[in-house]
Amino acid sequence: MIHRSLPTLLFMGASSAFAAGGSTHFHIADISPKHIDQENYGALHDLVKSYPMIYRVSSYFPDWGYAFPATNEYGEEAHWPPFQHAAIDHLVENYPEPWDEYAEKLFTFICGITGHGEADDVWHFGDTAFLNVANENDQVSGGLRDDVEIGCDIFVQAEKRWWYREPSAWWIPVGDLAQVYWNLGYSELTTREIERGVTMLHTAIFMEDHFGWLIYLPMKLQLPWTNANYMDWYDGGVRDDAVETARRLQELWDYKEGNDPASRFTAPEGNAHPRDALAALAAQMIHDGIVVPRVETQGSAFIIREPWVVDRAELFRRLQDFALRRDH
Repeated sequence: MIHRSLPTLLFMGASSAFAAGGSTHFHIADISPKHIDQENYGALHDLVKSYPMIYRVSSYFPDWGYAFPATNEYGEEAHWPPFQHAAIDHLVENYPEPWDEYAEKLFTFICGITGHGEADDVWHFGDTAFLNVANENDQVSGGLRDDVEIGCDIFVQAEKRWWYREPSAWWIPVGDLAQVYWNLGYSELTTREIERGVTMLHTAIFMEDHFGWLIYLPMKLQLPWTNANYMDWYDGGVRDDAVETARRLQELWDYKEGNDPASRFTAPEGNAHPRDALAALAAQMIHDGIVVPRVETQGSAFIIREPWVVDRAELFRRLQDFALRRDH
């Protein structure tokens, strides 16, 4: 069954959205499997490599909750080990091994969620963390602190990736994900809220994939230190994030096997994940009918397809205005 997400519902209450952005997380997901210890975690490596599109898409999932003030807490929850361990508990209880294809895909999705949280933790928190050093070196402050997030997404997309490599159809096991939240006490959460939030992420990625080049040069000029260092900074650069992601996935596998993992911590006091503005722009585009999302159900999951662009000229104009407003 295909249905259109309601533009008004997608826009109502939308905040200025997410953390290390979608294309950045996609790239970390693509390069992290090579850092998994294949001698001791060969099965983990093979599973993640078997479902690369699902691993990639799920590496952006935790930011879905930042779409609306009412769901912000859900997004933050998914960034941290207690949610990821609860997801594994749900998997083990309901999908005993040997796993069928659905269970393998669900495990891979949980891996992507886990990798997102680890990458954000390294990227954001600490005096030498990439985000903080980039803000200092490129003198980004105040309401434009999200520019480093946006800039890195555009740099990754323009310099390291090609739009046709990105998955245009996203598989989201919403029934199982909602059950994990409910098991953690979030009984008021609905699957519709998850769908709305993830649909906005999908639209933001669509805009990056197809139109990010419009803001690439302004961002490159505005953020020279960020552009030169986003891949290789020793504490939270993209390559460091990939190494730390692989380590966390090994801990997740240990947890599945019944071994106590090192990462049981929750968010440090006052350290909520910061957000950028691209998904808020996506929400506005949806609200105004410039872009129309497409979602279809598939059992207890849903598939998000490439959206319809109703007014391409207006989409271009708004992205150009967006770039000009960031040029300070």
